[in-house]
Amino acid sequence: MIRDDWNVVGLRGTGSCSIVANDVFVPKHRYLSLPGIIAGEAPGAAAHDTSLYKGAAVPVLVLAITPAALGMAEAALAAFKERLPGREIAYTDHEIQIDSPTTHRQVADAATRIHVARLLLHRCADDIEGAAARGEMMEFTARARVRMDCAHAVRQCMEAAEILYLACGGSGIAETNPVQRAWRDLHAVNMHGALTLETNQVMYGRILLGLKPNTPLI
Repeated sequence: MIRDDWNVVGLRGTGSCSIVANDVFVPKHRYLSLPGIIAGEAPGAAAHDTSLYKGAAVPVLVLAITPAALGMAEAALAAFKERLPGREIAYTDHEIQIDSPTTHRQVADAATRIHVARLLLHRCADDIEGAAARGEMMEFTARARVRMDCAHAVRQCMEAAEILYLACGGSGIAETNPVQRAWRDLHAVNMHGALTLETNQVMYGRILLGLKPNTPLI
């Protein structure tokens, strides 16, 4: 049964409603052990020779939920630039927004944050694929760094959208403004448990200091 409970301010389009199943038997061949795949015991890795099935499970799962954030941030930047020509800054002597140094700094800041996010995520993908192609279990600290980098990347995207959203002025809150939709959606992405920046900072900091990890999901 699908429970109609996805009533949210961001990521509305995912339709992530709860699914309720009572008295359902799951046969063994339909079961996948999470501790097992974290340890590199994925059934697909034994059945297939390609590196696609040999990537470290948690880094792959965390990275898989990040690309949409890049698309949202890039779409917000494109929409902001598109609405700029001819726009005046409210409560000024008809100052044109695109001519303002403040606008130049805002666009540069937002664009750079998006570029940083893309670079981080590409490095994560390269590191995961590199280890899988070599047939190696990805090193523990590297796996933790992927989680940290993914969280940092989506936070950069959110901050980019925040800059652009605030730069829209009062008209930015219109539901027809795509910048505000990206702003809402990126806040929702950053609230995903696997991408919460502060949680990942604590996890990665503990590992860098040689302390016991506070989660098995690495």
